[in-house]
Amino acid sequence: IKMKKLFALVFVSAWICLFSVPCTASYFTFDAEEEKPETQDYYSGFADALPEELRDSLDGIFEPEGDTADPWTSAAEAALEALGESLSPAFAGLCTLTGVIILAAVCKCLNINVADGEQAKAFSYLVRAVLALIVLKTQIDVLSGLETFSSRICTTVTGFIPAVSAVYLASGNVTLAALTQSGFAMLTALAENIFSYIVLPAVKAVFALTAVSCVTGQSAPGALAVFVRNAAAFICTASMTVLSFVLAMRMKIGDAADSAVMKTVQFAAGSFIPIVGGAISDSVGQVGASMALIKASCGSAAAAALIILVLPTLVSLALNRAVLFISKHICAALSLTEEEKLFSGLGSGATLAIAYAVSVTVMFVICMALFVKSGNAVS
Repeated sequence: IKMKKLFALVFVSAWICLFSVPCTASYFTFDAEEEKPETQDYYSGFADALPEELRDSLDGIFEPEGDTADPWTSAAEAALEALGESLSPAFAGLCTLTGVIILAAVCKCLNINVADGEQAKAFSYLVRAVLALIVLKTQIDVLSGLETFSSRICTTVTGFIPAVSAVYLASGNVTLAALTQSGFAMLTALAENIFSYIVLPAVKAVFALTAVSCVTGQSAPGALAVFVRNAAAFICTASMTVLSFVLAMRMKIGDAADSAVMKTVQFAAGSFIPIVGGAISDSVGQVGASMALIKASCGSAAAAALIILVLPTLVSLALNRAVLFISKHICAALSLTEEEKLFSGLGSGATLAIAYAVSVTVMFVICMALFVKSGNAVS
């Protein structure tokens, strides 16, 4: 038995000597310049998600230094630029509609002198039909611009998802990264589907029903147009509000779960790793502070970029709504009752388009605000 123990001792000792791996401690010095390219990757991930023309105009807002460009100054400049570009088409549209309304008023005066009642009625139908077609022609570009905006903002937010997930993973928020990735994808799909299947068909239906009501003089199509607009607006705002609330609650829970896990890891490292455990725990806190800075700067710049993205479309929609409002009161001044109802109904459809653009932008800006306000698991 003693010989067996001796043999086992010799065998284990020889095994340790032959197959052991030498281990030594190494002194590490943090170099900010060496770490800068990796930090730059987080910023460039957000910048690459922007549309090309917007990326050129906002050059410098996604930078580690943070002082090369002010995103909110860029937003104000973009608003003024969008207003200047949209004023001329809006004024041209107002002049066109005013001329058509005056011609409709002249035709109405000529129609009074027609002796045959059936001919007068047919002539009135014809005049209102021509007016409705001309007015609807001016709204085609508005719907096209809204469709382009919906596609661009959803594509931009989809491009933000990998960058947001990368920042979360670097911050130690593994659960939050997964929840945010699925939540952002869900909201972008919601925005696209609401526009394609609810808002756009509803606006077209409102325009069509209002035109039919104007031409025929019947009130039923106009009442149906009001119902369609209200139903679409309710579905749009309710669905976006509910899902944004759900995403906020999921992110809060995920943030708490990640913080609990990382606190446990930091405590274990500081308590059970000899000599360097405390240094590791302190360095994790420094990483968390750096990631908080990246999160705040990138999140606020991304929110500003989304606002800048919506400004041209929002200004165009608002000016179009103002043109329809002015045209409605011109009809009222000229005693064109049915034509006044036409512009009133078209204005309600334009209001629905504005509500969608604002709701989508606010929803995605809230997502960026939740990203900025979320905590770091490493802290």
